[in-house]
Amino acid sequence: MEKEVVEMRNSFKEKEKTLTEERDKAIKAADSAVERLKACDDAFRKQLEQERQANEQQIQTLSSEKQQEIDQANARVLEVEDEMRILLQENALTKKTLEQRLKKLTSAFTEIQHDLAGK
Repeated sequence: MEKEVVEMRNSFKEKEKTLTEERDKAIKAADSAVERLKACDDAFRKQLEQERQANEQQIQTLSSEKQQEIDQANARVLEVEDEMRILLQENALTKKTLEQRLKKLTSAFTEIQHDLAGK
């Protein structure tokens, strides 16, 4: 009986040792898997951040280019407005000059008419 108890105890200790080793292996495998997942996650986050920065830079560049285009367009609008203002002033001056000439001609024709009517 004592021999059976010793054998059972040894068998139990052997099974316990085997189970403990398997548990330790499983824990190590799980830890290793977690570390690999963390490494993959870190790599993914780094790549995502790099892409975000690249996109942000591209947006900044495009925004700057568009702002330059807007500034150039606004400058051109001001230039055209100035040209139109000058043209309107020239037209007003031409109109005034023509009105003065027309008044002189009207006055001259009226004078001629009076002279012809008076004779």
